[in-house]
Amino acid sequence: MPYWHFFKSLAFGSTNPDEQPKLATMAMEIALEQRQDFTSAHIVAGILRANINARFWRTILECVRAYKRTNLLLFDQHPYFRLRVDEPVYYWTLEKSRRYFLICNYHQSDSTESVPKISVQDILLGRGGTLPYGEFEALSWRSSIPPYYNYMVSCKMQAPQLTVGRKRRVHQEEQHFI
Repeated sequence: MPYWHFFKSLAFGSTNPDEQPKLATMAMEIALEQRQDFTSAHIVAGILRANINARFWRTILECVRAYKRTNLLLFDQHPYFRLRVDEPVYYWTLEKSRRYFLICNYHQSDSTESVPKISVQDILLGRGGTLPYGEFEALSWRSSIPPYYNYMVSCKMQAPQLTVGRKRRVHQEEQHFI
């Protein structure tokens, strides 16, 4: 349960989640879908905290579920496990014209290095004007405690490339994760 407490504190901040049981339930479902991915916790919880609205949180939950299904379908593996070994994953966006983008790797830098002007949250929410095409760097999250590391990702705007013959196995693996 330590991950749930971490995610809950990021998503609700100083707000008491018991006052919003519907949101707390959705937050717990999102946390379970992410399988203890602390980087995703920073990204997704920050998005949730900025918009305390049940409909919006439901949309984010659906996106997180679709993100998991897409990666299971394409790679036969939960995205959390792929990220742990620095394998690419398809991440979701709310923008209808670009449902996914590829994250190729995570890396950290110290606070003296320059950081990309676009964040993963900007990409997910489709904000910040024109989103980049092709390959680019994005800020994943920034540490709020010393030594203030910046965590960045290499990204590529690319539609998922579906391969034939994996659908049945993915359904079986999804059942295993539920």
